[in-house]
Amino acid sequence: MHRSIIAIARRDSSLDRATFVRVDIVLVSGRAVDGRQHPSAAAAMAIAGRLVGSHRVRWLCVLDREQDEPCPPSGVEFCSVRTTVPPFRSALARIFELSSETRLMELCRDDPPDVVHCIAFGAAASVQLPWLAGRLGIPTVVSVDPADALCHRGTLVDERGATCTTLDDAVRCADCCLSATPGGLGPIAAWLGRRFMVFGDASPWPSRTAMLNRLDSTIGGLVVERNVIVDDERDRVLLESVGVAATVLPRNDVERLGKLYERLGRSE
Repeated sequence: MHRSIIAIARRDSSLDRATFVRVDIVLVSGRAVDGRQHPSAAAAMAIAGRLVGSHRVRWLCVLDREQDEPCPPSGVEFCSVRTTVPPFRSALARIFELSSETRLMELCRDDPPDVVHCIAFGAAASVQLPWLAGRLGIPTVVSVDPADALCHRGTLVDERGATCTTLDDAVRCADCCLSATPGGLGPIAAWLGRRFMVFGDASPWPSRTAMLNRLDSTIGGLVVERNVIVDDERDRVLLESVGVAATVLPRNDVERLGKLYERLGRSE
């Protein structure tokens, strides 16, 4: 049974005393979101560059159709998957992505790693990825940005420009996402979306049911994960507000991440 990263983080001294173990790591970075490079790609580059001399590092890089492929550090086993980002109105399609799920399953099935670290979750990478690795018995680490996981807009800012204070209200989320705003729906699409609300589940727009299913998929996916990590205390509190336990371990803290990988690999 793999111990929770929460318990591990409370025993930093035990991490420091850990005996070195060479582990096989698969890093999964996310695609660009609304044309902006996701920070998981830079994090994967840094982690891979620091650890490749001591561990086996494989990097599954999820890209959109327009992104340039990164040049990984020497020695890193690199593979990429190109995906098409669904339109904003397709709320659920944006958090599931079959080609990256299939590629991760192939990696884990054909040559099982000791650890899979999903450095993106939600808007930038499928919420199924850590679950799939876990079903194959592989320990997973999930780095989470609450805006990616909990907000279809990816901002945690509502249509009026105010910071969201209730993060698990599907009705409020649908009303927000059916408003005409920059980065979301245009005026005509917003008007159509509201008219389609009478069709309930059959609406192709960000309906209340779609928002509820999105929240259930992201929050439910994280609740069952043992090793959820965030970049700072603010993010930890945001996840805690929706029932997800997380530990502060920034994606750029490569030294502590390396020790975590070793501990998870040792517990196999």
